[in-house]
Amino acid sequence: MLPYELSFKGINFKLAGGDVPNGLKCKQNVINLPKGNFTKLYLLAASIQGDNKAEFLIDGKKQEAVIPNYTGFIGQWGHTGHTERFLKAADIAFVGTHKHNMIQNCDLPYEYTYLFTVALDLPKNAKQITLPDNSRVVIFAGTLTTDENNRITPVTDLLNINLKELKSADELFVKKNLIHDKPVIERSAEVNAREKAEYAVDGEMNTKWCDVSANKPKYLVVDLEKEETIKGWYVLHAGLESLDYITKEYSLQIKSSKEGEWQTVDAVSNNNAFETERLLKTPQTARYIRLQITKPDQSEGQTARIYEFQVY
Repeated sequence: MLPYELSFKGINFKLAGGDVPNGLKCKQNVINLPKGNFTKLYLLAASIQGDNKAEFLIDGKKQEAVIPNYTGFIGQWGHTGHTERFLKAADIAFVGTHKHNMIQNCDLPYEYTYLFTVALDLPKNAKQITLPDNSRVVIFAGTLTTDENNRITPVTDLLNINLKELKSADELFVKKNLIHDKPVIERSAEVNAREKAEYAVDGEMNTKWCDVSANKPKYLVVDLEKEETIKGWYVLHAGLESLDYITKEYSLQIKSSKEGEWQTVDAVSNNNAFETERLLKTPQTARYIRLQITKPDQSEGQTARIYEFQVY
């Protein structure tokens, strides 16, 4: 359970508590800032699906920040030939003692969860902040301060000597979902208006596309409306409904014109993961994107269920 208040380095946060919805998924939300001589905006935040580099706009000016993943290792010991030592550059404001497995309805002890403090510099008389266009980044609270003390940094980082970060900020990139709410121009089929193909690209984790037809393969095609550079893709399967509903075999296909031939740039086989995220070996340029499904579930039936499809 989350507390109602948290304090980190003298910065106080107020939360809604752990028994009510208390996180805001970032979708370019615009927040007007109150008047005051503030120098910093501290956010209580975390990411899903790995660490995410996020782009904030403060009065139209860009600031980037790395929002660490809400779970996983913050650091680990190095054992020659086995594991590599590392320590994440992360300000941990809250540690949860376990995760909850929704499928098996059980707690997972010692699988820790975290909330992090992220600091953004404010120009004088800042009026507005626009949150990232990335629903993987979740904001739990924010505090405005006139903060002089936390500007002090040590000359030498005594804790991190000879340690490397798991992934540096330079290796991350801002993941903007290129197909969010773009037109779906083709589909193999859909059950009805409540489970149409558009719900696979709406950025919501509680809606889905479902195709129960006999058509093979299953597919949906999205028009980006212009050529874009593609670096990776993500699929959220229907594992919360049933483990059998997890898509077993599927691929990402692209082309630059309607008349062109589909090119398979990545393929997944024998998948049993609840969600899959993959980086392409080399970035690709395309306008049209097709998710093609050849084995819709684990028993290789004929019903495809996709909760979310993203390309970035």
